[in-house]
Amino acid sequence: MTPGEVREKVDEIAGVPALVRFHGEPERAAERGTVLFYHGFSGHKERMTGYLTGIAEGGFLTIGLDAVGHGARRRPDFDEVFSDER
Repeated sequence: MTPGEVREKVDEIAGVPALVRFHGEPERAAERGTVLFYHGFSGHKERMTGYLTGIAEGGFLTIGLDAVGHGARRRPDFDEVFSDER
């Protein structure tokens, strides 16, 4: 695989916001294998872009998902609910 040819698609999978990266065509990349990424607490799918790109350059389909209450699905009261100040 040659670097610099990774493409990105912002999508939803079963209603979950997803960032999809692949080299060439997504169907061909999926034949090699699909790698799912879940971010840590208070993260979002875009934070994993480097990992998604690096593995996509190897020919795999990579998908970063936003966890419930995070990223595009962030709870409006997230900071209040998870604050250390109580």
